[in-house]
Amino acid sequence: MPIKTSEQLHRITYDIFKALDAPDDNADLVARLLVKANLVGHDSHGIIRIPSYVERIKKKALDPRAGIKVIRENGATMLVDGCWGFGQVAAWRTMEKTVENARGNGTCISALFNCNHIGRLADYSLIPPKHSMIGFISCNGAARVAPFGGADRLLNPGPLSVAIPTSDKAPVVLDISTSVVAEGKLLVRRKRHESVPEGWIIDKDGRNTTDVEGYFNDGALLPLGGTVGYKGFGLGLMIDILGGVLTGAGSASSPNYGGGNGVIMGAIDISRFIEPREFMMRVDELLSRIKSSRKAPGVGEILIPGEPELREEAKRLKEGIYVEEETWSELVDVGRSLGVDILSA
Repeated sequence: MPIKTSEQLHRITYDIFKALDAPDDNADLVARLLVKANLVGHDSHGIIRIPSYVERIKKKALDPRAGIKVIRENGATMLVDGCWGFGQVAAWRTMEKTVENARGNGTCISALFNCNHIGRLADYSLIPPKHSMIGFISCNGAARVAPFGGADRLLNPGPLSVAIPTSDKAPVVLDISTSVVAEGKLLVRRKRHESVPEGWIIDKDGRNTTDVEGYFNDGALLPLGGTVGYKGFGLGLMIDILGGVLTGAGSASSPNYGGGNGVIMGAIDISRFIEPREFMMRVDELLSRIKSSRKAPGVGEILIPGEPELREEAKRLKEGIYVEEETWSELVDVGRSLGVDILSA
């Protein structure tokens, strides 16, 4: 049961991708964002992804040296080719340029295609708040989710993240999937040999199951909402259209879907609508009202979106990050194949 510090995991990740010819800045950014996902408790989007990234590099499906290419730019809009490099590099660089354009135009919406897996969406929505802007991002990907009432995989979990700055606290950040759970959390459960809660997945025949293998044997994720799952289904459908059709990446179930993520993101300059300090003060007041409001029986505290991740990060920075045995074994094997000494980390 390995427990590693974030510094150790960053070094391991960086060394692996450097061994695969990634430039320093690309290797560092990808390592930083993967480990950040582990730190905040999203192990499904952390170092567990390294073996699959390495496999894509070896198959020439991921170019570790690639940057981005702006195809079309018109002030408030931008179309970007991710050039099949690291998804994290493509999404980060695109959001940086999106913020630049929003500064001059008030807002900017960018579409990103030819993009590998971008990881945890909050990493990118949190860039604009540093510039007194609101950030948002969503993406589609391979079909994993059944429509409400259906049994076939036709949609992607369709994650969505929105981040809003506050005066003197961390931004409010929403980071959710439009399915009950992201596929990566099933990967974690599988590696830990754990079952899943009722209502997460269906098997290939459309029946509810708690056996995680039911999903991996042609089953599907369920849309967010349980008995009102048509809400999650509707959100997921909209994100598939925006991230897949509008970007040109292809919808999750279409014949022209090319793999990876089709990404739509944006930044809104608050100063074009209201003085930023006043906006943030009003947000602070709203959050304070929510935090101090009456609690339901048995509830000790109301948490604002983003608070659980901040607390988990503080905990893991202090206590370390648990890495399941199977994931650690895979990393050791990957390191050995590349001449990277993982065990001494």
